[in-house]
Amino acid sequence: MERRPPALVIALASVAILATFGIGILVGREIARPPRAPQDTIAATPQAQPAPVPPQLLAYRILQIIPIALSQPRGIASEQDGTVWVCGDRALIRVDRAGAVKSRFALDGEPRCVSLGPAGTILVGMDDHVEAIDPATGAARSWPDLGSKAIVTSIAAASSSVYVADAGNRMVMRFDAGGKLLGTIDKGFVVPSPFFDVAAAADGTLWVANPGNHAVQHYTPEGTLLVSWGQSSIEADGFVGCCNPVHLALLPCGALVTAEKGIARVKVYEPDGSLTAVVALPADFPAAETGLSLSTRKANGGEILVLVPEERAVRVYVKKGAGGDG
Repeated sequence: MERRPPALVIALASVAILATFGIGILVGREIARPPRAPQDTIAATPQAQPAPVPPQLLAYRILQIIPIALSQPRGIASEQDGTVWVCGDRALIRVDRAGAVKSRFALDGEPRCVSLGPAGTILVGMDDHVEAIDPATGAARSWPDLGSKAIVTSIAAASSSVYVADAGNRMVMRFDAGGKLLGTIDKGFVVPSPFFDVAAAADGTLWVANPGNHAVQHYTPEGTLLVSWGQSSIEADGFVGCCNPVHLALLPCGALVTAEKGIARVKVYEPDGSLTAVVALPADFPAAETGLSLSTRKANGGEILVLVPEERAVRVYVKKGAGGDG
């Protein structure tokens, strides 16, 4: 048997140890922080198709489709007059109900989410910080840097607080209207991918999607858990896949709208977790669709706006029987 020189054996052993150590570091980093790009994690794995939905739950129809002049739209927010804000392509645009672009503001990076802020400002999530934009002048002010691990995926403004969901650090931060940090909610949220959403209620409380636990949770501003519901299930009332729901919105009546990725579904629940309506099914969306950001407004008894990035469009859903153009 050929014997290798001792120096060669030592060198090979050193390389093996370093390779193992390096792999461990890389794996640790992946576990510690979700990927920055949604497309890294949203490929749907083969799984059973959802059971047929009872007809009485299919209670919504498409009222309107608003074209969006962005190649990669990422998030939406809706004003009560029909104005829709959409972010993507390193820009923030304001469109009317016909899709005509009324304003466009350049951004220094790629945005992830947008929300209506206090005193008429528009808040844009920019990975590691929030940008507050004055829509009248386009002037932007940066809120504090949240660190290298931060991934801002959702913003929701309440009466006296602004909640910011950070998927990288797996926590929700509460700011005042000027961007001063007031506190954090860190309740062991399970966030396997960069989808982590919040919605603020009229009473100042907060709804949070806990996607890895297939749960929707209700918190006080200080972080006390009030309600938690949801289950992993292919059935209509459950959330399927590794991590859903990925987006939330509140209707004027207080009901919650949820969106799922992988097998894309949009549904409406009562605050106690009772499923009351299925807005859209997987067959209603392009096969590659995974974005489905949500917004709502009061018109027509409560409209549900769904951003469909693959279509570069926002669909406006209303209850069947509701009419009008908003």
